[in-house]
Amino acid sequence: MCHHYDHAGQGEFATLEGLLFQESLNKLTNEMKRKEPGAQEKRHNMQLGCSSSTA
Repeated sequence: MCHHYDHAGQGEFATLEGLLFQESLNKLTNEMKRKEPGAQEKRHNMQLGCSSSTA
């Protein structure tokens, strides 16, 4: 399980817009998890991509 967004919540996701984005992303991920089994890995890769681009 990844916690990249948890750490980012103290910085780039501290704004209301960022929190809304995170919430919608979580909802989208939950939808995908129900539809296809590989959604977790995709989200993992997406988070890594986001983190490395801002690091």
